[in-house]
Amino acid sequence: MPSRLTEIDKSHFCAILRMGCDRATACMRLGITPGQLRIELAMDEDFAKNLARSAAEIELEHMRNLRKASEDFKNWRASQWWLERRAPQRYAPRSPAAISAEDLEALFDQLAKIILDETPQPELAATILDRLERPREAASDAGGGPLSAVDGFADDDPPQSDDRPITDSQ
Repeated sequence: MPSRLTEIDKSHFCAILRMGCDRATACMRLGITPGQLRIELAMDEDFAKNLARSAAEIELEHMRNLRKASEDFKNWRASQWWLERRAPQRYAPRSPAAISAEDLEALFDQLAKIILDETPQPELAATILDRLERPREAASDAGGGPLSAVDGFADDDPPQSDDRPITDSQ
């Protein structure tokens, strides 16, 4: 079975999320796979809660920025862009039939817990989870697709442009 994260690693992981990075970046920084992270989250409920709180803190900060910036119309787009990129499942425009990255993450987390609970051999559970992560990691390495990163988008994607034509009045 892969080595467990230390409490210091878990603290660093949460700090990376609080800075605004996604899970994929934190995994790369700590040298673990998303599968190993899922194992840790399934085995350590406190870490899972701290990780969720850490991700929420930076989002709340940008929501505060958006609210404050909305008082001065010229600055609101920076926070809007960040929110659309950081949590596209909640803030970016999408079709009504689209499956959100958040829903997909919840499914993967639930599958990881079931696999860990129902597989008597921890090594086998880790192998299964790593195999489930491979298509997502491959998409991430290729630089695209809805499964490209843990948060549903590649960090190096260019900002979404406004597709409206530019007119003299803009």
